Amino acid sequence: MTTAYKLRTLMAVIIIVVLAAIPLKAQSVPQVELVGVIESMTLDGIVVNGLDVDIRAAELNTAITVDELVEVEGFLLLDGSILAREVNGVDDDVEVGEAELIGTLESFTDPHMFVNGQMIDVSGAQIKQGVTVGQMVKVHAYTVAANTWLAREVELYTPDDDVSDDSSDSSQLQVGEFEFTGTLEQIGQGFIVVSGQMVSTEGAEIKNQLMAGIRIRLHVRVQDGMMFAREIEYAFGRDDDNDNENSNTNTNSNDNANANSNDNANSNSNANANNNDNTSVDTAITADQAIAIVLSIYPNTTVTEIELKTMFGGTLVWDIETTHDIDIVIDAQTGVILSI
Repeated sequence: MTTAYKLRTLMAVIIIVVLAAIPLKAQSVPQVELVGVIESMTLDGIVVNGLDVDIRAAELNTAITVDELVEVEGFLLLDGSILAREVNGVDDDVEVGEAELIGTLESFTDPHMFVNGQMIDVSGAQIKQGVTVGQMVKVHAYTVAANTWLAREVELYTPDDDVSDDSSDSSQLQVGEFEFTGTLEQIGQGFIVVSGQMVSTEGAEIKNQLMAGIRIRLHVRVQDGMMFAREIEYAFGRDDDNDNENSNTNTNSNDNANANSNDNANSNSNANANNNDNTSVDTAITADQAIAIVLSIYPNTTVTEIELKTMFGGTLVWDIETTHDIDIVIDAQTGVILSI
């Protein structure tokens, strides 16, 4: 037995506070980040780093023109394309191929810094206050040669607890390692090339499917002049969110799935759906919460239909359709996004 709710006028700006209890990190559809130029475009999408990007439901925060350098945040779909959530501009002085290094500043003799064995030319870089030998630093730089870089910016890095003496904690930097984030350019047998640097993947823990064009984060160490990765994962989610969204939302939920919302953009939306089906189905995630998950990811879309059904061999799910032809399936018990 299925329960259907028709929602026709739900505005895209609604963000419901119940999302605080449903961490997006639990979602099974991988979130990814791209940085590259727009190679071509259509009304519905763009191509960045050779990857097709669907922008129909995305928040567009920069000009969408060919040859524009952009940052894309979105979801990696099964067909290898990206469903964009945001398309943002980048700083004027950022160029294609820039990488980010986080490690310990071992020495500094102008114009070169050494960070975990990486020689970095800082002759033209902006060096921010607090950068001293022995401290952890974050460097934005471009590859010159193996283990050699040209820096754009160097700043002090103050992690919470990113460096760990516990070798069993694979998610944190281990002693002697540095973190390296850049665009995956090539995948070879036992190695990858990231922002111009060759990295051995022998024995590495690879947490996500490797795909050229996507930004990845690596924990690496240098041995005999070669970078060896211990851990590789998608780079999404490191930077702080500076959107500074302010919203006031009131949510009332009952068996009839009534939702009333108001936000600071002076946008009011009321979506009422009544179902008189006498069959009661207990779900940990309500219809309102499922809608909130969708709108938190795609605030520019409108939910047109939500249906409670069983899929994937008996899993109870919310099947949600939107005005941008996006069909999102959410586990009704856990809030995990199962497919887009």
